[in-house]
Amino acid sequence: MKLSLLSIPMLFVLTGCMGGYTFSKCANRATDLAGLEGRYTVADLGASVDVVRTGTGTYNMVSEGQVMTGLTTCVVNGNELAEANSENINVALLRKDATLTVTTFDTAVLDAAGIKYETAVIEELGGVSIVAVDGEMADDVFTSALVLGDVSLLKQ
Repeated sequence: MKLSLLSIPMLFVLTGCMGGYTFSKCANRATDLAGLEGRYTVADLGASVDVVRTGTGTYNMVSEGQVMTGLTTCVVNGNELAEANSENINVALLRKDATLTVTTFDTAVLDAAGIKYETAVIEELGGVSIVAVDGEMADDVFTSALVLGDVSLLKQ
């Protein structure tokens, strides 16, 4: 599969569920994640991307020589995040061991914290669920609400 035809965030949407948010968690606290660089395979798709460091806490996801998306990395409440940004929407990938997994949000946690969000199911894309948060979230709410999605990138 040629990823150069799709942006990485669109790939996430096409292959599972996704949580997007408008206020970056990593922008003002970017830090390198040791061992993040390398080749990753998108589980169940047979596609691969390379993660290449461009500066402190900043990386690019590259496929076939083309930059697919930039990543900003940070640690929030002990969770290692790689944050992809597309059109002012951030998508968090949570790193556990050698896997980056796209996240979504637990709406019950958002409700309990009084966080405003919208949900949508895009039937044209096979029933993909999206949770979109427009506003800031405290770190504890953000990390409590994070739920692993269906899309994982496995380091080779």
